[in-house]
Amino acid sequence: MSTDSTPYGYCKCGCGRKTPISPDNRTKSGHVKGEPIPYCRGHHPSRADLSYTVNENGCWIPSKKPMNTGYVMFCCHGKRVLAHIYMWVKANGPVPRGMEIDHLCRNRNCCNPDHVEPVTRMVNSQRGGKAKLSPAMVREMRDLRSSGRTHSEIAIKFNVHQTTAMMAVNGRTWKNVE
Repeated sequence: MSTDSTPYGYCKCGCGRKTPISPDNRTKSGHVKGEPIPYCRGHHPSRADLSYTVNENGCWIPSKKPMNTGYVMFCCHGKRVLAHIYMWVKANGPVPRGMEIDHLCRNRNCCNPDHVEPVTRMVNSQRGGKAKLSPAMVREMRDLRSSGRTHSEIAIKFNVHQTTAMMAVNGRTWKNVE
């Protein structure tokens, strides 16, 4: 990240941005009044790295406190990023276009790149905690419909709204399940 070949007055993280001039001497951070500071705000390498511990399931639990959604967000090079996406990108490169990063371990706090995978929004929603159906249930619903059961009967059996059953059976939702 930081290199000695960084031009004077530019951020040492390598982002290419000019750094501001220090308004005063700050001995703790090494700033000298009237001189450019070494890093742009939020770009210091110690703040760009994410520290974590590994739990018994192999999940990497960041030291930062999770948000009320359960995800961990931190500042990296002046941008707020989600920890699990940051670590996946660091290990695998950019998230493919049209994809989202989904936790296979179902632990939103985990940032282990081996515990997440890129999936479509539809698949991510189907796997989510609010999903009422599974692929196996959808297959069973479709089998019941082809054997003459009504959408209403299927909805009662699976404890879902009749519209939910109808859309799953007719392939308007769960299109990826055959």
